[in-house]
Amino acid sequence: MLRVIASASGEHEGESVLLPSAINQSVLASLCGLSQSAISIHLKKLVKEGLLASTHTPLRILEPNFLAHS
Repeated sequence: MLRVIASASGEHEGESVLLPSAINQSVLASLCGLSQSAISIHLKKLVKEGLLASTHTPLRILEPNFLAHS
């Protein structure tokens, strides 16, 4: 889902991609059919792996190349 959103409306800033501020955990949960708490767990994992800057909106993808493999 992050790949689709980043491709459609992400803003490239250097080597990172900034997602629109309207894309928050609740929106991602709805789009993915998951609970907000499940999305939070997944986003925290991506932050720990250095792929996202934080779990707060706007979400910044630090390693956009990982999207090609997700």
